[in-house]
Amino acid sequence: MKNKMLSFLIAAHNEEKMIGRVLDNLISIPYPNYEIILGLDGCTDETENIVKSYCKKSSKIRYYNLSLRQGKPAVIDKIIRQASGEIIIIQDADWIFNVKDGKSLKKFIEVFDNPKIGGIAESYPIQYPLRSDAGILEQGIMLQNSVWLDYLKQAGKKIDDNWVLADKKSHPLLVNILRKKLYKSNKTLGDDFERFRDIISAKKDVLIINKPSMPRMITIGEKYRFRDIIKQKERTAIARRQLAENPVGKRFYSFNFLFYVLKRAIKMNFKEKFAFFLISLAFLIGTLKSKLNNKISTREGWNLRLRR
Repeated sequence: MKNKMLSFLIAAHNEEKMIGRVLDNLISIPYPNYEIILGLDGCTDETENIVKSYCKKSSKIRYYNLSLRQGKPAVIDKIIRQASGEIIIIQDADWIFNVKDGKSLKKFIEVFDNPKIGGIAESYPIQYPLRSDAGILEQGIMLQNSVWLDYLKQAGKKIDDNWVLADKKSHPLLVNILRKKLYKSNKTLGDDFERFRDIISAKKDVLIINKPSMPRMITIGEKYRFRDIIKQKERTAIARRQLAENPVGKRFYSFNFLFYVLKRAIKMNFKEKFAFFLISLAFLIGTLKSKLNNKISTREGWNLRLRR
């Protein structure tokens, strides 16, 4: 069967420290039929010059110079119009698409041969297992994310070692890999959660990756700062409120989930407990800050990002 065309879409603002590594990764992917489209959103550093140099290295790359400053979804809305791929992969500018080999990637994309499948929840791009040089905050993020994702997998239906079929009535998942025809403009700070809801509303299914060794996004491995994590958690809390205005499925959190977290936390060693506590504390502080700042707009919310 013919290889489906893939379109990697990246929104970038002042990513000179990361963008070279991201593009090095993408141009070496063992897959014959794909393109890389970047939307440079008001960059004032060397990002554009770096991207230009990579356009000379690979015809797969092209970019559009934008000055929207309205956040990632606004940039994706613009550049997706230029995408030729049947399948789009929306990638952050500090993620690496980790692929073992061409055979595994081809098998990964072949799930879209099933017309019922609308998207893949590759979800939280924190490396697992952790790198040996990972700091305590990164470990905490990985633990928090893995607990959340494992909980959602339980609600779904295991297909095989590679895939779990997501429960349509369960909590929303982060979806960044989907059919282009199912893409809709996203209006909240939870754009990847919105995509899950858009796919379910279109009566299509979402698959959850069940194996860390499968093709998936991972972070480059930047150093995390506690104050930046609080910003991210504040943005997430605002996104939860925005999404709650148009609910599909259950609430983000429930007593069942809290009980599940408690059971998992008891089994953690001391270092893991401490790391998990720090991220949970950042979550609590960010949530409280979001309540004090509840009039923040989606555009302003996208400024609550990591400083690099």
